[in-house]
Amino acid sequence: MRKLLFGVFFLISIVAVSCSKDDKNVDCHSGFVLAEATQDELQQYSQTVQTYAANPTEENCEKFRSAALSYIDALESYEQCAIDAGQGASYQQSIDEARDGINTLSCQ
Repeated sequence: MRKLLFGVFFLISIVAVSCSKDDKNVDCHSGFVLAEATQDELQQYSQTVQTYAANPTEENCEKFRSAALSYIDALESYEQCAIDAGQGASYQQSIDEARDGINTLSCQ
């Protein structure tokens, strides 16, 4: 669990990634802040982490898993920004590791 949380929090730490304004697949620009673009997913993820930590039931674990995957999906949608900023390989590796960690989490 600790490794999983570290992986996801590592992604959170990547808060500023710049892109060109011409990128039509994602909404990024000079001064783009990833944490702001994924704020709703991050907030939901944070809430489910706190709930699961306080009451580690199977139901809360599943909510945590769902929120974590939604957050990872939101982060992944900005991969082109990371590529444009020269961070594509490490960004995708972090996404993959976080998703693998969530997918191997047992909620039983």
